[in-house]
Order: sequence, then C-alpha cells, then structure tokens
Amino acid sequence: MGDRTVKNDILIVGPCAILRAGMISLMRDMDGVNACAEAESLEEARYLLASVNNLPFMFIDIDETDPDEIGNLLREFSGVEIAVIATECGRNVTLRAFAQGSRGVIPKTATAKATREAIEQILAGRNFVPAAALEKGVARLREAESASNIKAFPGNFRLTERQRDVMEYLAKGQSNKEIARSLSISENTVKIHVSAAFRQMGVRNRLAALAALQGGSMRALSHEPAVANLANQRRRKTDQAMAS
Repeated sequence: MGDRTVKNDILIVGPCAILRAGMISLMRDMDGVNACAEAESLEEARYLLASVNNLPFMFIDIDETDPDEIGNLLREFSGVEIAVIATECGRNVTLRAFAQGSRGVIPKTATAKATREAIEQILAGRNFVPAAALEKGVARLREAESASNIKAFPGNFRLTERQRDVMEYLAKGQSNKEIARSLSISENTVKIHVSAAFRQMGVRNRLAALAALQGGSMRALSHEPAVANLANQRRRKTDQAMAS
C-alpha cells in the first residue's frame, strides 16, 4: 500500500530569524511536511502566497504581527490555513486566534519536543489548544453548574431555529453524536446544521464558534465546559490512535 500521508508546504512568518530557523529545523523531517519557506512579515508572505499555485500552511508569530492584518490576509487568500506562535497563550489570546481561523496556538516557551508534537497534531488535522488556555477554565469548572449556567443564545447571528438548537448544545460541549441524541436527529443532520451555522457565523471550527458566541472572550462561564470537553475529546482520540 502506498504512502497516503498528506504533504504540506509550510510558510513560517515572523521577524525573528532564530525562531523561523528553529521551526524549520523541527519540521525538516516530518512526514506531513513537503517543503518549508520563510517570510519576515505578512507583506512578504502575501507576495509569496500570490506567486504559488498551492497555498502553504502558515505558522505566524503573532507577538510581532497586527491581528487585523492576519484577518485581512485570510480574507484575501481564503484557502490558506494557519496556526500561530505566541509568548502569551492564555484563554483570551487563544480564543481570538481561533476566532480568526487558527488551527492552533503554540507557546514560544514550549520545549522542542512539545513544539514538534503540537505541529504534528495541527498538520494531522486536529486543533491544538495550549495548556495555559485551559488551566483557569478547568479550575472554575469545578464551581460551575454546567447545565444550569447556559445563557440564552446570542441573537446577532442569522441562524435557523434548528441551527440555534444545535449550537446551544455545541456550546455545552456536546459532540455531534451527543447532539444528535439530544435532538433525536441523525449525526449527519447535525453535521449539516453545524456546517451551515459556521458559515453564517464566519468561523471554521468549534473553538472559533465559542469565541464568536462570547464576543471573543471567555467571560461567559457557561461555555468553559465546552473548551474542556474539546480538549478531553482530542486527548481520547490521540490515546486511541496510539493504542491502535
């Protein structure tokens, strides 16, 4: 059987040459990496993106990058996927990154091994949430009554009644299968409603949807179980993959 591993072209963006070189060194022999390039700024990255046929996966240093410019670039090159590298990886920073469409937030303080594992997880199609973004939420989760703390769904998104129902359960941290069971519909129907709701909300994944529901912050305690559940689901999938 041939190798079916998807190969990604990679673009590292940031003004620090040492950081760019370090990231490229970590990815040089990864199965999911085809080739690596680097850019000092988003302006240089924009020029490179316009000159290639296949859009690369981008890792962006957000400490030195205007978040609005990242949003402008993603709108200009709608097919590009990103993950970000940051010194501060708390919940607000993480949720803002996911709201923009990031697939993960990698701490600059992480070890080479942890950074490599995060990159591999992201390139394998899974979101990566740093531990710092979950610690406070998990601590407060012990004090929360997750079911009774769910607030009314925001009315500024033009969703159908069924899409709202689905998103309310998503905000509680339920998986597609659990939502299907709660609403007595098929899991495929749930996926259709989730995809349609994401398009209306202008988000790409569940964490970005949670950020949008909360106005880009974690101030609504009712949604913290969802973040913890997403992390637990990823850990279970990783454990299952390692055991198989």
